[in-house]
Amino acid sequence: MRECSSCDSPSAKCWCVDCNEALCNVCVSAHRRVSVTRTHHLLNHHPPAGGVCPPPIKFCRLHPSEPLQLYQFVSEALDSLKKQLEVRVQPIRAWGVRVGRSLQDMESRLQELSSSQLNLQQELQRSYGILTNILKDRMDNLLREAELVSASESKQVQKILAKVKKLQQIRQTVTDMNQKAQSCSDVTSLQTYSAQCNVY
Repeated sequence: MRECSSCDSPSAKCWCVDCNEALCNVCVSAHRRVSVTRTHHLLNHHPPAGGVCPPPIKFCRLHPSEPLQLYQFVSEALDSLKKQLEVRVQPIRAWGVRVGRSLQDMESRLQELSSSQLNLQQELQRSYGILTNILKDRMDNLLREAELVSASESKQVQKILAKVKKLQQIRQTVTDMNQKAQSCSDVTSLQTYSAQCNVY
């Protein structure tokens, strides 16, 4: 019983004519699954000593000057797996890029909203200050105008009041003279009272 050339198992029962190697049952199954070795000619027994000629050397398709080795099969399988993985990862990577852009857009929008709110608050405060100054100036103007109107009307009222008081004094004087004239029997005195009344 020979050892398996691939896994060193002590129960190698088959022989690959193309590889010129002993194989156990597990490695035979693997040998038949791999596309490069599935067409190899396998024997269910070991060849007699010197009874099998070494198979022709196979060369690598990518490196024609180099003999084909088992690690090349593994390398091809790894390359295939890497390509498949890259194909599956590409949509995830693209989704990650879109998510990153969306996050940047949302952060930029939040900054714009915050800046807009601050600008609006500043603008409202500035407008409030302007309107307050306008209203204050208008109030001051109205107060000055009211004071001027009040002062002018007060002067007019005082003039009228002075005239009314003067008329009252004249009325009182004329009334007193009339009473004196009514009680007087002297013609000269009556003429004097009459002349004084005509003066008023």
